[in-house]
Amino acid sequence: MHVKLRKVRIRNFRNFDDVTISPFPTPAVILGENGVGKSNLLHALRLVLDPGLPDRRRRLQPDDVHDGAPSLAEGVDVSVEVELTDFNDDIDACSELDGAIIETDPYVARLTYVFRPKAALAAVLGTADARPLTPDDYEWTIFGAEDPAKSMLAAKQYASMSVLPALRDAEGDLDRADRSPLTRLLRELPPAQDNEPFSSWSGCVGR
Repeated sequence: MHVKLRKVRIRNFRNFDDVTISPFPTPAVILGENGVGKSNLLHALRLVLDPGLPDRRRRLQPDDVHDGAPSLAEGVDVSVEVELTDFNDDIDACSELDGAIIETDPYVARLTYVFRPKAALAAVLGTADARPLTPDDYEWTIFGAEDPAKSMLAAKQYASMSVLPALRDAEGDLDRADRSPLTRLLRELPPAQDNEPFSSWSGCVGR
């Protein structure tokens, strides 16, 4: 399945208070000094799109919460929202992202990762005697479109991203096939086969 990022919004995650990148450039090259948030941006995208990220790493810790937001102990909501487009002619993408589609001309799907206090705790948040929360009091999910109840955890298996290790010795790493991250990428994500032709197929229909 081939899709493009159209928009990214990150709230209360690490050094991002409330940041929106729209339109998200394609292709994109992220440049910046150490500490400005390049790795944090990449990790935010992984929370939504990386099937290789263990689910335990989607359970955030106090250090993952933006300093200016309510703390994890106080009941913060952390979210990463991505919008995907350029899949009108991809039958697999239309099927897998059907529950996340928010626009139809062209098709745009929205997936949102959210880390928040469990619903059972909502009644006690904000009260004077509420105990400090811990990571165990939180839950995370990935939902589609505008509805937090519309779970789309499987979407990351289809609208997925792959993360390569940093090149510390670019010339040496690329020169040797056994060390090149490009070899790993091609091995794990071989070129997709074209969709089988359908005589009546004309893209996403029926919406």
